[in-house]
Amino acid sequence: MNIHHVVLFCFSSAVINGNAAPVDFHTKLEGLDFINQYNLNVQPGSSIYLCRNDCRREDILVETQGKLTQKDRYRIRYDKIDKKVHVVIEDLIPADTGRYKVGVGEYSSFSSYKEFEINVRARCEKVIYGEQRVYSGTVGGNITIQCSLSAHSLNRKFLCRDTCHNILIETTAERAISNKYEITYGNNGLFNVTITQLNLLDSGRYSCGVGRQFQTNQCQVFEIAVTGGGALRPLVCLTAVVLLVVCMLLLYKRRIRSVEYGNTRESEGNPETSIYDDCAPVSTYEGSAYWELEPQSRDHTLYCTLEMLPYVDVQPSQERA
Repeated sequence: MNIHHVVLFCFSSAVINGNAAPVDFHTKLEGLDFINQYNLNVQPGSSIYLCRNDCRREDILVETQGKLTQKDRYRIRYDKIDKKVHVVIEDLIPADTGRYKVGVGEYSSFSSYKEFEINVRARCEKVIYGEQRVYSGTVGGNITIQCSLSAHSLNRKFLCRDTCHNILIETTAERAISNKYEITYGNNGLFNVTITQLNLLDSGRYSCGVGRQFQTNQCQVFEIAVTGGGALRPLVCLTAVVLLVVCMLLLYKRRIRSVEYGNTRESEGNPETSIYDDCAPVSTYEGSAYWELEPQSRDHTLYCTLEMLPYVDVQPSQERA
């Protein structure tokens, strides 16, 4: 009896699964983009959704009326020429693993939809440590490290920092260069990673790794310690000495200018004193020449009074009277 029940259950499941829409399975490496396109019956003005799990309102990732629409890392659009819905999920992370739907119509009851599943594999599923864990470099120099992981020349080879979410360089070729990072594949099945123009910020933890389609992704962890370098210290000392000498010269020059300025002021003051001393006859009178002028002339300056003195004829007899 139990055997008949099992057979009936298997037959029913096969029929149900045969009538259900097929589910596409995709395996992707962490950090890559998921890109795919689907044939759907899209009517003018219809809404297109990309959602997860059961496609409830909270499961909707992005929706559009046909135009290119992007929200966070999710992007969809409908191409009227090839009549396909294009789906993109950028920069995959392990948490993106799961079931998705892209559908047309109301999100609660799609008139046409496709279901797919994504399995995101971590870049470093297995971590190993080489014989040497810490490598030293100097500022301005280069450093090359052999990644002790056997790889095929077409395998995905990469170099990353810390948690390996952000990749510094990645390639499936035998040689690649990106900014200051380089990967070179060797004949021995291993590859080297090189970092040029080192600076102090390059110090830290790194991982070189190999991504495989059907095997475990491996990473080798190591650290780089960057120091200032002996060649840099004499240059810093020389620069400090030059700056000190320049400062001393500026202070000395400023002091010389101050002394010259004081002497100039003193020499300019003496002639003025002698000029006004020559006017002693004007100030020998008991009565001031200023007050002997008419009242309407009193508001003129002293210089005006001195200019008018040669034209005033003052007799001694009149002054005594």
